[in-house]
Amino acid sequence: MVNSDSVLILLCTYKPNLQYFEELIESIDHQTHKNIFLSLHDDGSSIEVLHKMENILEKSNLSFSVEVNNSNLGHAKNFIHNLIKMDEKYDYYAYCDQDDIWHKNKIKAALEKLDKKGNAPAMYCCRSRLVDHNGELIGTSPIKLDKPSFKNSLVQSIAAGNTMVINKESFLVLKKTSNDINITAHDWWTYILLSSVGGYILFDHSINIDYRLHSNNAVGTSFSFTSKLKRLKQLTQGKYREWNDMNLKALDKSLNYLTEENKKVFSSFCKLRQSNFMSRNIKLYKLGISRHSLLQTIILHLAVLFNRV
Repeated sequence: MVNSDSVLILLCTYKPNLQYFEELIESIDHQTHKNIFLSLHDDGSSIEVLHKMENILEKSNLSFSVEVNNSNLGHAKNFIHNLIKMDEKYDYYAYCDQDDIWHKNKIKAALEKLDKKGNAPAMYCCRSRLVDHNGELIGTSPIKLDKPSFKNSLVQSIAAGNTMVINKESFLVLKKTSNDINITAHDWWTYILLSSVGGYILFDHSINIDYRLHSNNAVGTSFSFTSKLKRLKQLTQGKYREWNDMNLKALDKSLNYLTEENKKVFSSFCKLRQSNFMSRNIKLYKLGISRHSLLQTIILHLAVLFNRV
């Protein structure tokens, strides 16, 4: 039964704003789904901040643990490195950033959709409200009309990690394939891997989280205007191609887990990245790879034209 299913929340922290952190913990504590265990992994905060985080957690009704990484891992590796160390006893697993506000039905909504997929690997994600440091609305993440797919995952992520919840089958796939890899983002990697093995990707158009945008965000959102300009600059500088290099190298280690169809897609995509100037976009079009909007897809084809993908 969904109501009794256990959920492991993986919270990764690094020098958090303690006011934001307290608001996050309060929002998790108020979830309508109650069978939750919070596993916090800190990446280099001071002893004083660690003690204050523990005090905040102790005031809540949550069951929790706190661990400190032996060295600074960085945002993506902090999540993946610690996820694959988690116990297999939980029914579901969720990523959690240090300063967002979860809507009270966030976990319940995810579990109700994931439960319908039975024992197949499945991942839930949803839209976000973008809020400022005071919690005031700035905007919302866009509605994605295209069906999630492995082809799409090769060129963009689908949602922020703080919206993602995966079932045990997905966790076991990640656990088997994500050791000793170098990736750019844990959420993008999760989308790539689970779609590559034929898992269900469930995108909820409902909004179940407030994503706080401020100067100390580790990654930031991809749907603010400033972030779009930043990512366009990174694209022209070749960073996007570097990220793809990392993702494809990591995925190459897990080829045995891919569906036969996705093995062919993976091989074709790798080959087109090495093709000549004239044929790259033709091959991309024939392969059927696109992004979530027409404008983004046009930019993708321009990037492929100049060998920036």
